[in-house]
Amino acid sequence: MRPVAVLLSSKTLAAVAIGVALAVSGCGSESKPPVAAVTPTASPTGLNGACANGDQLYDVLVANTALWEQLGKTTGLNNPVCAGGFALARAVDSTTGGDPALVLFQLADGKWKAISGGTADVCGDKVPADVAALFAGKGC
Repeated sequence: MRPVAVLLSSKTLAAVAIGVALAVSGCGSESKPPVAAVTPTASPTGLNGACANGDQLYDVLVANTALWEQLGKTTGLNNPVCAGGFALARAVDSTTGGDPALVLFQLADGKWKAISGGTADVCGDKVPADVAALFAGKGC
């Protein structure tokens, strides 16, 4: 048997080349364009700025045994808000049967410190006026 030569027109070759290119480029490809990774920065400034989460602040509170016990040994903190080196977080529960407490933290030398807590006037004169204005309506 002799090999048979197949003659294809230039239009046919172009169509085949395009088809192969499309098939190869889409083969198994359901990927989306790459998205730039967003890395949160640790900043104690700006309301709701990146700061410690409720679990991290809870660990700081428990380390301050006197304040933790004064607040009824709450079992957690949530929804912290941060501004100007301060954080304000609400207790998850109240083990004393009253309103859940608020806890005020201050960032000093790169570490959070629980400085005040209670159900009213938690901030008092412990925060600057601009921070108190940002915390207004949040129990401060």
